Amino acid sequence: MNKTLILSVLLFFSASSCSPVPDNPSGFVSLSPSATEIIYELGAEKNLKAVSDYCDWPPGAESRQSAGGLINPSLEMIVYINPEIIFTLSEMPPQITESLARSGLTVVSTGSGGLEGIFSDIREISRICGKESRGEEVISRIRSEIRHISGMLEGSAAKKVYLEISADPVMSPAGRSYINEMISLAGGENVASEEKRDYLLTSLEYIVEKQPEVILILSESGPSRIEYLRSILKDSVPASREGNIHYIENKDPVLRPGPRVAEGIKQLALHIHPGRFNEK
Repeated sequence: MNKTLILSVLLFFSASSCSPVPDNPSGFVSLSPSATEIIYELGAEKNLKAVSDYCDWPPGAESRQSAGGLINPSLEMIVYINPEIIFTLSEMPPQITESLARSGLTVVSTGSGGLEGIFSDIREISRICGKESRGEEVISRIRSEIRHISGMLEGSAAKKVYLEISADPVMSPAGRSYINEMISLAGGENVASEEKRDYLLTSLEYIVEKQPEVILILSESGPSRIEYLRSILKDSVPASREGNIHYIENKDPVLRPGPRVAEGIKQLALHIHPGRFNEK
């Protein structure tokens, strides 16, 4: 099962398990790719004892001790390492976090609550790591980068966007997803924004019904998926008719609610409003 699909499946779960955090912890295990990125961004990676197989950024993270996968972490290995903190995804199936907690391990969930949720995660992890000042610097930098993108898009009308994070099952971020907020900040209007849930199973019929002006594909089958959509949709939606179906190859800044969120927003904006960036 590929990484994008597993991350997509996890997005259907919603469980947040957080145990009391010990003072001045010095040993972490991170099952969350976004938490791992935050730890590195804070310069606290020396305390990172192991990571999940999906923690592959920044360079060097993937070479750390493996704690197993996202949906099948190695409990035996984690207990052996005996970390003071385990960072997990809030979307993880509850049985995983419950098993970790039953083993007497302190679990901190990350990755929910939109853009402000990302800032909250950075603040919480920086507090745990004793890097509060650095955490505020990271947040300030992200806010500045987002303001710069907003300035580039000033005066642009929002375009209707269909974004696909998985082709099997076909899935799109809905109104409660942090990706919905990213689309808005990138000058788009998510066609699934009125759905009061995080993610939505969609279909070709759904795409035709919503008439997107831009279609963005993040699934692993990106290039072939684009060719398929072009051949099927043809002139039935503006995005296909005007050649605005795009594959975002570097999808992790969009899919991971972490310190690269501004990079993810810019990637979306470059495909939604390419002319605004070419002009300046």
